[in-house]
Amino acid sequence: MTKLMKIIYLDQNQWIKLAKDWYGVDSNPEIYNLILKIKEKVKSGEIRIVLSQINIDEARNRREDKSREELISFMLDISQGYTISPYADHIRKLELEACFGKRVGMNVRDIKKILFMKGLVGFFGKIASIKGDFSEEIKNKMLLELESPESMRKVLFAVGSRDPNPNNEFYTQLAERLEKIRKIERAGGNNDMVEMKILFRFVSDFIIPELAEFTLKYKVEPNKVWQFSKNINENRKKALELLKEIPALYCYFCLYNGRDKQLHRKIQKNDLNDIFAFAIAIPYCDIIVGEKMFTSIAKAYKLDELYKTKILTTVEELKDLI
Repeated sequence: MTKLMKIIYLDQNQWIKLAKDWYGVDSNPEIYNLILKIKEKVKSGEIRIVLSQINIDEARNRREDKSREELISFMLDISQGYTISPYADHIRKLELEACFGKRVGMNVRDIKKILFMKGLVGFFGKIASIKGDFSEEIKNKMLLELESPESMRKVLFAVGSRDPNPNNEFYTQLAERLEKIRKIERAGGNNDMVEMKILFRFVSDFIIPELAEFTLKYKVEPNKVWQFSKNINENRKKALELLKEIPALYCYFCLYNGRDKQLHRKIQKNDLNDIFAFAIAIPYCDIIVGEKMFTSIAKAYKLDELYKTKILTTVEELKDLI
């Protein structure tokens, strides 16, 4: 019987740890042998380690040209150009549409075909298409070129020297705004009343508007939708049950909420990247190796049990799972 391929996501600090040993910056025989095993398993099709746009953005932010280019080359070699989309609005909409669609008997889209792709376009969760008056043969060749790790390498290196994050200031300001909101929302601490208010606000912000849009788009009977929205807006248990059916959105809620409960710790701008990456990786990958704080939050909410995902904190733990 053929074993199912395991999909693995690595946090950026794990990629760096592996690359340092591969290029001899560090010398840990255990890590080096693990890399050889990973390469063997990737080649045989037993595992696939996927890259996120967040991984690449963080790699391109390295100051030294040699370090940056070696890290990106290593990541492309191990991933073979396979990608996972970070959490984004269009992914949330697809998940919600799938959730609502099942309730009215619709054939729903396989979200994994959008989440897991190959090549540069995969970073954005978009399916590539070639426009213009070309033969199908030429179009297919162009699409294959878009998917190749070598094309990804050329594009990523063509930028030249260090590529500062253009959104750095935006994320800094956003973290500051989120900190102010948290102080207001959690002025009463982390009691049940506060938690309930935060849950219902989340549902009102992220689900109810999409439900209204879905109703109009597919001409669903309004009375059914009204009762449904009333239930999830007033019943905490029903709201949580629904959220769990929308995997990335529920993981986003848990990671965001778990981070916000840590009132002694100021919100960091890098928290946003971790939440966007893990919200997708936890429910849709088989194994993730992540940053300690967010893996702890995920386990506290039992996301690993809910979505049958192995959540690790060190890359060394991979050796017994691949």
